[in-house]
Order: sequence, then structure tokens, then C-alpha cells
Amino acid sequence: MWLRQTASVPIGIYLECGTEDDPSVSTTIGTQMVREDRIASTRNLEEALTEGVDFIVLGGNPGTSTTIDTIIEATKRAKKVVGDDALIWAGKWEDGSNEKVLGDPLRTDSKDKISELIDAGADVICLPMPGSRQGVSVSEIRDLVTFTHSYGDKDTLAMCFLDGSVEGSDIDTVRECAIMSKQTGADIHAIGDAGLHGIAQPEDIYQMSITIKGRRLGWFKMAAGGR
Repeated sequence: MWLRQTASVPIGIYLECGTEDDPSVSTTIGTQMVREDRIASTRNLEEALTEGVDFIVLGGNPGTSTTIDTIIEATKRAKKVVGDDALIWAGKWEDGSNEKVLGDPLRTDSKDKISELIDAGADVICLPMPGSRQGVSVSEIRDLVTFTHSYGDKDTLAMCFLDGSVEGSDIDTVRECAIMSKQTGADIHAIGDAGLHGIAQPEDIYQMSITIKGRRLGWFKMAAGGR
């Protein structure tokens, strides 16, 4: 994969898991967010392996009505196709207007759903970052991260994702969210794409990097380049 040769870091892709109207693969084909080339179908999963991706992220974007049960089914399908050739990241951290995200205090089954995701084959559980979604606190996510780390003997990792358009806010907000994310014990801290051109503002990405890793490691990674 030319992108890995250029970036010299693990490369992953995001695939949609459809909607509750069609949990087997996906629906609303042809809409802006859920298209045939974006869904977690067997064909696309096989294509991802052919392209040499290192990890696949399974979820549902806002407005797609994707349920956690749909994501669990997509995780099972991905595990059958991918096996151990790529890591599978899965969770419910977006689209909380149709179904509460994992970690929302109004959701009482978060741990049950996390265990189902892990049993389905997820290597990384994706959770909302405190400060990005209403009602999602450090204590709630910390509890779920601890559960994820201790469930079974699978050594499952946890990721906190800054989304809800908060990734497009000021650097002080990004800094505070990143600090809260570290307090949860999550292994991976990610930032969303709600910027002017489909990515977070460069200054927000930079601020999260510096907050999580400090200048020494952050600058070293930037200076090292891709080769």
C-alpha cells in the first residue's frame, strides 16, 4: 500500500454498519453517508484486506440510525472475513439522537453490549470522549474502559473519540477533552472530522497530540516523517 509507505504508520479505514431497517448489511444506499462503497459488506472487507489495511473501524455516522446491535452483527461478519489479519475497532460513539451512545448515563446496557462486541471479535472498543457528548463523563467512560480491559482474556483495547463537532472547537476545549480522555485510561485517543474541509482544524489536531504526548514525543513524530 503506497499510503503506508508514505506515512510509515498503521493505516485503517472506516466502514458504515447500516441502519436498523436493514441490519444484515446496510441500507439507504445512495445517500451521502451510507453508500455501497462505504458499508461493512463482505466485498468491502475483502477489498480492505487486499489493500493491506491494518485496522477497520465499524460504526454509524449521525443520521444513519445505526444501532449497536447492527454494529455487533457487522463485527461478527468482519471477524469471519478479516480473522487476525487486521484489527477490528467497533462501538457506539456517534449518532446518539436515535440510540444512546455507550457510556450515556441513560443507557444501562453499555457493559453488556461491550461484552457482545468483544465476543463478536472486536479488538478495540470505541467510546465517546468525555466533553464531546452531553451527559458523557470521565467516570462513566473510565468504568467502561476498565471493564473493556478486564473482560475475558482477550486483551481488548479502548479508544476515546472526540466528535459531535467539538473537534472543530477552540484549542482550549480540545486540550480539556484530551486531558479527560487520558483520565479514562483509554489506550487510543482519536479526533473527528468536523472541520471546514472534512478534517479537524490542524491546530486542534496538533493540540490533541501535544496534550496526549507532550512536545518531545509529538515533535519527534512530526520531524521523523514517513520514511
